Amino acid sequence: MNDQTNPSPATSKNFDYSVANYQSHPLSRLAGHRLISALRPFPKTRKELKALLNNLPDYSPEERNLPRALRKMQLPQLLRAFVALRRNCELAEYMYATICEGYVAREPHSAKSNAILQGLHECISLQQFGARKRVANTAQFCSSLTGMPGSGKSSTFSHIVASLYEPIIYHADINVWQIPVLTIEMAYNGTSQATLAHAIISAIAKLYPDGDYERLYLRPRMNAEERLLAAFTLIHIHCVGMVVVDEAQNRDYAADRSTGARKLGVGQAPLATLLITASNRLEVPLLLVGTIELEESIGTRLSKTRRLPGLPHWGPLTLEGTEKKPSEYHIFLSLLWQYQWLQEPPELTDRMYNLFHYYTAGVPDFMVKLFYYVQWDCLQEEEETFDEETIHRVAHKRMASIVKVTKAIHTRDKTSLTMLAQIPDLAPDLGLSPTKIPSELLAPASHADVDPAEAVSPFPYRARPAHRRKASPIDAAQPADFESLSE
Repeated sequence: MNDQTNPSPATSKNFDYSVANYQSHPLSRLAGHRLISALRPFPKTRKELKALLNNLPDYSPEERNLPRALRKMQLPQLLRAFVALRRNCELAEYMYATICEGYVAREPHSAKSNAILQGLHECISLQQFGARKRVANTAQFCSSLTGMPGSGKSSTFSHIVASLYEPIIYHADINVWQIPVLTIEMAYNGTSQATLAHAIISAIAKLYPDGDYERLYLRPRMNAEERLLAAFTLIHIHCVGMVVVDEAQNRDYAADRSTGARKLGVGQAPLATLLITASNRLEVPLLLVGTIELEESIGTRLSKTRRLPGLPHWGPLTLEGTEKKPSEYHIFLSLLWQYQWLQEPPELTDRMYNLFHYYTAGVPDFMVKLFYYVQWDCLQEEEETFDEETIHRVAHKRMASIVKVTKAIHTRDKTSLTMLAQIPDLAPDLGLSPTKIPSELLAPASHADVDPAEAVSPFPYRARPAHRRKASPIDAAQPADFESLSE
């Protein structure tokens, strides 16, 4: 590694960073570890964690009296809202625990750290890098998070990183710039080493612009392997606590189509495999984030699929709940319902509750957009309230492509299921494949005329109780006790 890549002292910097403020960890085995002690203290209770993560609109019921043009300008806050549900808190806790455990065996400028850096310097190819002997008794920290499109995977980990971690931490006594979490996006075709290297180097350069890494490694004539080895070296130098790879399911779909079918089922995703190897050699935790297609991209080899377990698959918000512990769907919709800029906000009745589920399938992104568009449409049409007919109209008018899918999920006739089976990042969630439509998923003929506001869960393949608790109407003008709902 060139001397020019050594991080410089924090004299006068024009980027966002913090100077290490060491605070002893409450666990004795982690206390005193430099890289762990420099992290922000993690919330001690789930309630404190939710308070840190929740990002709700700046709202007052008095704003309903503002001119319509101004109320329209307030509505987009809904698109940035973040509600810390149980699944989101679990991800935050999992990330912190994994980052700390990954740091346990890593100490900057130690003999072990210098040996890893020397090994990277000596490697002239990725094949040689992968063949290097691993340090004994080294844990492997590679896991994955899969979920439906719109379930909030990317927005959640981005929000967690922004809320709980410093972008980069400066250790003045050892002149180390520590990056707790590095987020990158998988190469568009899942095979380009040059694109992956560019993503890693650019992400680090953005956090630490003084390194001038883009000039050093992205402009010179370096081949893809040299550039990727440089990227791995920077990950080690900056003591990255976790590498999060978004859209990890990406692969060469054009090649798949040209071969006539999904051939990767017996192979591997080249870059995912390479990242797993780098995680093992550098002892840096790796989190792969993507749709259910990630499982297919990784392949069927047990040596690779064993990296997938870790976090539960994120499907639609759950409907199961009790009086003391309401469902995720109930919590999310009840909270959204409080943020209405209409002068005569309707109550959240049981039929409204079911109707929203019919058109959104309980997918958070769809729920927020439908609620946003319903209010926007009302203000556009100079209406100060909405009803079931408004929801029907707005869903078909502004979310036609989504409604086509959610209605097919509810209809579940052969035509609908055949259409759903052709959506590769959704079909596995429904138990479908392009070549197989299980007969048990077909809805009975009597189901075709069901009132959308009385529709049952659109995911019958999941184990759900036959009768779920109805949502109690809430006073739209009064904020609900969200803390008691979400304990």
